[in-house]
Amino acid sequence: DRAADGKWTSVVNNYFGFIHNKKELKSPPRTWEDLLDPAYKEKVQYSTPGVAGDGTAVLIKAMHDFGGQEPAMAYLKKLQTNN
Repeated sequence: DRAADGKWTSVVNNYFGFIHNKKELKSPPRTWEDLLDPAYKEKVQYSTPGVAGDGTAVLIKAMHDFGGQEPAMAYLKKLQTNN
């Protein structure tokens, strides 16, 4: 509901997690850094921030884990080579 002055707040829950096929990948990556391994080239799929709406969850989680937007974007740029 809107406040009397017309202001309002929206609340969105985004959930973030990695899944893998146990038949195809016996030893899955456990950390953000593991995902950068060249062995995962063209095997990592995620919603890219700025392209897909749920990519926002990826960016927010990376910003939290890497300590801000700049380090998160630097990491995601590296990760994109495996996407």
